[in-house]
Amino acid sequence: MTFAWVLKMSRRQRIDEIFDKALDQDDATRADFIRTACGDDLEMAATITRLVATVDDAGDFLENQSADARDAIADAAMAEKCSHSDNSLDRTGSMVGPYKLIREIGRGGRSTVFEAERSDDDWHQTVAVKILRRGVDTDDIVSRFLAERQILLLLNHPGISSIVDGGMTEDGLPFFAMDLIDGEPITDFCKSRKLSLNERLRLFVNVAEAVEYAHRHLVIHRDIKPSNILVNEDGISTLLDFGIAKIVDASQSDIVMAHTQTEMRIMTPVFASPEQRAGEPVTTAADIDQLGLPLTV
Repeated sequence: MTFAWVLKMSRRQRIDEIFDKALDQDDATRADFIRTACGDDLEMAATITRLVATVDDAGDFLENQSADARDAIADAAMAEKCSHSDNSLDRTGSMVGPYKLIREIGRGGRSTVFEAERSDDDWHQTVAVKILRRGVDTDDIVSRFLAERQILLLLNHPGISSIVDGGMTEDGLPFFAMDLIDGEPITDFCKSRKLSLNERLRLFVNVAEAVEYAHRHLVIHRDIKPSNILVNEDGISTLLDFGIAKIVDASQSDIVMAHTQTEMRIMTPVFASPEQRAGEPVTTAADIDQLGLPLTV
């Protein structure tokens, strides 16, 4: 790990942060915001301006697409919108299957995760319950959610979150229950404990073994980032969130994946591999690229 690489990653994160905030600005104030946020770094300002322009061009792009493509892009936009606004039903305290939802512990563009408890004659268990969110439950997104559930059933590794149950809510949304991981993102864990380089590398090897196991089972994660690698107090890491995972060879699997023209664009920009950013076909190399990034933080 070189100093130059650390600087590169830090810059990459800064660009992504400013870009996200720039998208929230009005057209009239956006340029001034970018200039102020970037200061004397004209190259960074130019990069962010180009990224924003690319998003603005999406409107023109939509005009030239088929109805199916426009629907797919609209689905993705709705999912992103839901991740920044909370108009969904507050389910805390309600029952989902045999599980009572205790508190919300995570929220994304397409789903919400709750700490939940099951307590009956046969089971006493605390789990994490992931529920697809109302408003983004299109056929493609439901298909992808169900595919994530099936992918987790394929994977049985101590370094990967395990699924324990699944079903439908009373209002017709799919959910699944998985192991509740009491931990913190791998980068926070390393920083808070001031781990040495050797200690970080030992932890990294555990994560790499989990990713290698997924690859041997024909699964590409595609969204490896610190918040998806939790480490508990005992230093045990767990890889989470296979929400945009992909089967390497769908012909060898019974899992039905959603195929849309936006599929390759589903990503976390700051941790995306070069081929993801370019919209090119994604292979296991994308996970390997992403896997190295937490080492630089």
